[in-house]
Amino acid sequence: MPDAAKVRRRTIMIFRTPALQTSCTDELPNRHRFRVHALLATFLVGGCLLAAQPADPNGAPPARQTAKILIITGIDYPGHKWQETAPALAKGLRQDRRLRVTTVEKPEALASDEIFSYDALVIHFMNWETPDPGPQARENLMKFAQQGGGIVLTHFACGAFQEWPDFVKVVGRVWDPKLRGHDPYGPFQVDIAD
Repeated sequence: MPDAAKVRRRTIMIFRTPALQTSCTDELPNRHRFRVHALLATFLVGGCLLAAQPADPNGAPPARQTAKILIITGIDYPGHKWQETAPALAKGLRQDRRLRVTTVEKPEALASDEIFSYDALVIHFMNWETPDPGPQARENLMKFAQQGGGIVLTHFACGAFQEWPDFVKVVGRVWDPKLRGHDPYGPFQVDIAD
């Protein structure tokens, strides 16, 4: 757990708008759902970048930086078409010129030390009915977070690593298959460790 003196607390409100509300249903064409999810991921990754930039003592805006983002995908629940959503997500993120986006289609990439050359990981997989990427991947993910790397989960990635109890410590919230399929909209707290 981070030192309490180094944690800034922020409350983020998720607004229930018709666009977001319907983006989670089958009523919208896939291309619209992808755009909404890509936009949300861009917002989240951009927020990680802004939170990570040190404040200037003179109040000047921080210098524009480039961040390396790794999207890890390659498997998901059968109803989630990662082969379509991953490219759409990457395309959406690449619209921000501050981001250098790479996609790998093997969750086992988390076991490689190469992940430490990235500023943020976008986990875009759920190892549905298959083992998770293994102990080295779990260790690397924990170490990446402890070293201050940004981690963004997209949709059902909160259900990855079902056999790893510490996953919740790394990402803050995970899917519990014993509860309902989707959480309600509402306020939640984000703890940012400096």
